[in-house]
Parts: sequence; structure tokens; C-alpha cells
Amino acid sequence: MSAALKFILLLDLLFGAIFAHRLYSLHANPAPYRDLEIAFLYFADGGALLHPEVLSGANRAAATLGCSVRLIPTQRNAESLARDLKLAARAQPGALCVPGMHGAVTVDTFIREIEAAGIPVATYDEKAQLDPAKHRGNNAGFIGEDPYRNGWETANELVRRFKLPAGKTVLIAGGRTASGRTRAAGCSDALRALGLKADILSVRRRQSLPLRAQIQHRVEQLGGDVAGVVCVSAVLDAAVEAVEAMGKSATIPIAGFGINPRIEEQVRAGKVAFVSDSQWFVQGFFPVFQAVLSKRYGLSGLDCTLPARFLDIETLDRYRPPALKDLS
Repeated sequence: MSAALKFILLLDLLFGAIFAHRLYSLHANPAPYRDLEIAFLYFADGGALLHPEVLSGANRAAATLGCSVRLIPTQRNAESLARDLKLAARAQPGALCVPGMHGAVTVDTFIREIEAAGIPVATYDEKAQLDPAKHRGNNAGFIGEDPYRNGWETANELVRRFKLPAGKTVLIAGGRTASGRTRAAGCSDALRALGLKADILSVRRRQSLPLRAQIQHRVEQLGGDVAGVVCVSAVLDAAVEAVEAMGKSATIPIAGFGINPRIEEQVRAGKVAFVSDSQWFVQGFFPVFQAVLSKRYGLSGLDCTLPARFLDIETLDRYRPPALKDLS
């Protein structure tokens, strides 16, 4: 028997022994992470179709890995999130999963401080604006949406679905929040790349004119040039009312971002053509995996930007998450 063949056989025996040991370890210890607790913060005010799907993903990951997940409700504003994040970190969990807030500097600062203390943090939902120079190599990663890409994909989908002709204008309404401004930029760039014009209306709630009147006035200013409306923040109701008041529901399609019971009604009634929604189950499932890998093995998680998921009258029921009572 040649030396080369002996070497190959030796390698086969070695890898066989490693594989057998791994199988035995899994059988002897089917829950290797059962002593690890993950604190999982989520936006409890995200709507009936949002947080149950996130929690379902987180619980499924915990059941798969054998670790435990402590679910901590918070609110979608920087002050509440920063407060609840700080309280969660004081309990010294094995790792933290936190919904990011685009542009929330205070939250980003706490994340850096928590990671410096040795607690891995995985973020999901919106892309947090962390400074790469101060935040390189020690984070557990990000799973969720990039608002710019989300805006770009939604504008493309609107043009594709309704075959909007080049030269026409799409009104982009909203854009007061940091994520809204970034989505608006993505929409605008995509429309211009497709040969259409983009008109961004930064809707203001404290103006003398109500939201509906602000949108209606801009559409009337643009004349017959408006071929569609994209709402990049919480102004969908106002856009629907404005288009209906002008009698243009059949000719001006409306698209938006996110889903809640009120928007679901608008989609089912055909008043909103579709909404761009993140893949919430995945956003609950993979941050738990990333946090565990980072805590146990020191692995820095991969940033994963999820593509948009478009919900319309035909696909709403297909993506409905399980009821809260089924999440145990």
C-alpha cells in the first residue's frame, strides 16, 4: 500500500471519528444552549400583523437551539427603546436582540456600550446607523430592511405592476422621519432610473392644512402628470382620502410601507394597491441564532438585508402569522 493511500485512509478514519463524536454529543446533549438566555426586545405597538410574526420566529429559534428567550415589549420611539434596552442589559442576559431605529443615535450609543461590556447584540427591523469606525468586528449582526433599498424596490414594483409610462410623475408623500427620508430617496432614485419623475412631499402634521388637504393640493398642482402615490410614512389614510376626494382612485394607484389592521382594511378594499413589508418571521428567527453563535463562539454575525415582501389583496392571507396563543 502506497504512502499516499495510507494518508488518505488515515484522513478518512480521522473525519469519521470526528463525525461520530459530533453525533454522540448531539444525542447526549440535545440542548447545548439550554443555559443561555436571550433578551429579545420587540415593538409591542407594531400592529396585529407585525409583532406576533416576529415573536413566532424568535420562539421557533429558541426551541430549535434549546436556549431560552425572554420577550421584552417596548415602543417604537427612541426614548422608550433606549430605556428598555438599558434595563434589559442590567439583568446581564447571555445576549440581546434589539429592533434597530434608523437614525436613533442614543440607541446606537447604548448598543456600543453594552457590547463593550461583553454582551453580544443582534439588531433587526431597521438598519441602525452605527459608526463603522467605532463598531467593527464585535457586533452580532443585523437582520432586516435597508430603508433605501426598500424604497427602491417598492418604486420598481409600482412601475412594473401598473406599467407607468416614462415622463410621468409619482408623488412620494411622508418622509419626516429618518427612515422615511431614506425610503423617499430610494424611491426617487429608482423612479428617475426608470425615466419617471419623483415629487417628494414632506407632509407636516402641525400645518394649518390637514394631511389629506396637503396631499390633494400637491396632486392638483401637478395636474394630470401624477401616475401614482407612494407613502413612505404613516400617511396612507390621508393619501387614500385625497385621491378619493378627487375621484381618481381608478387612475392613481397608492403603495405604502408596513402593515397594521387599518392598512389591511385599505388593501382588502382595493384602496391601497400594495404595501412593502419586511419578512418578520425571519427577523425574529435569525437574530436569536446570530446572538447564540456570537456568545458561544465569538462569531461576528453577518449583516443580512432582507428583500421587500409585497402584500396585496391576493397575498395578505398567505402571510398571516399565527395567533398569539400559538406562540408558546
